[in-house]
Amino acid sequence: MKGPSYKNEIVVGLFIIFALVVFFAMTFIIRGSTGVSPYYVNTEFANVSGLEIGSPVLVQGFRVGRVIDMTAGIDKKGEATVVVTSKVARKIPIHKDASVALVQQGFIGDKRLEIDPGTKEAGEIENYDTVRSIPPTDLTVFLADAQEMVADLKATLANTRALTEDKDRIAKIDATIANIEESTARLSAIIEENRESIRDTVENVEKLSVRTLEIADKTEAKVLAIAESTEALVKEIRETREALDKRAAKLMDKADTIGENTNILMVSTREEIKALSDKLLLATDNINDILGQVNRGQGTIGALVKDPQPFDELQESITALRSLLVQQRGEYFYDTKLGYETAPSQPPATTDGVN
Repeated sequence: MKGPSYKNEIVVGLFIIFALVVFFAMTFIIRGSTGVSPYYVNTEFANVSGLEIGSPVLVQGFRVGRVIDMTAGIDKKGEATVVVTSKVARKIPIHKDASVALVQQGFIGDKRLEIDPGTKEAGEIENYDTVRSIPPTDLTVFLADAQEMVADLKATLANTRALTEDKDRIAKIDATIANIEESTARLSAIIEENRESIRDTVENVEKLSVRTLEIADKTEAKVLAIAESTEALVKEIRETREALDKRAAKLMDKADTIGENTNILMVSTREEIKALSDKLLLATDNINDILGQVNRGQGTIGALVKDPQPFDELQESITALRSLLVQQRGEYFYDTKLGYETAPSQPPATTDGVN
């Protein structure tokens, strides 16, 4: 049989196992890892003084990891850098527009990394992506600036002390203050003496403002009326222009038609003129040919023109006819006036024994 000691051993064993589980869980938490696919983040720094492997990594003030490696490198400008690799739990998503700052934890010089996780729109980083770094704020620089400020404050206090100890300057300042007080008193007296005038001036200004507003209202109404009239006029002009455009389009169509008809008429007229010219040229050639034949004495007319015999014979015939008419005894005789008159009654003359 198993006694009570056996049960105690079992309880002790279970307690030891529970303690080991708690120990390892706390170790993972402290070291910044939960064992579930952590981030491995690279960051380049020009100076990592005070940062060591194992230094904590925080996201928004919450510890999520630690520094696991630091390696010397060269950046794109050829300057020496230190690439810091951090192991970060995925408790808070880290995005591609995240930034890492090297922050001093206290005056003893220990450093830590603080990560700004960025925005969701940029997308989540992959393992060993390089995240932009922010230069650290050095307390020595801050102290140096503070010392400069203290020195400036001391100089200001010294100048103030020197100013307060200079009696002549203080007297001038007092005189200036007295002059200002006197000028203020005079201005108050002038305002008091001219209060009524100032009040009237203010009232006039108010009335002028009201009148100006009324004029502005009337002017606005007139401007609106002019604008409406102008708009109506523009509309009428636009309609008139559209009507004129339509009429112009019709006239252009008619002009195109007239142009086409004119072109056709010109072409036909040109052809008719050409045909008439050809006929005139042909007739001219024929007349020239006939005149040439006449000049050469060819044909009837040419023979009449070139040969004088027919005219001579015609002259002889006329002369014989005239003699015959003179000698003829008849009812008429021919006189030199180329006319015919009635002859007087007389006995016929005898010629050569013939009655």
